Amino acid sequence: MGADLELGNWIVPLLVTVVVFGLALGSVRARAPEYSRLANRIFNLLLVALAAIASLSVWLAWAMVAQ
Repeated sequence: MGADLELGNWIVPLLVTVVVFGLALGSVRARAPEYSRLANRIFNLLLVALAAIASLSVWLAWAMVAQ
């Protein structure tokens, strides 16, 4: 029951994290009209939050499976 972690154990969750945040950042809108700036910020925040939740879920599941 040591903390023997190999690089192979980290590749799948790391790739999922990169892909999820890449998709989220690709969907983030940089420019918005003046009247919808608040809605744009909320939309961008939700996208990044969903990416973080998905990434953390994959890391948690991978840690449980790896044991």
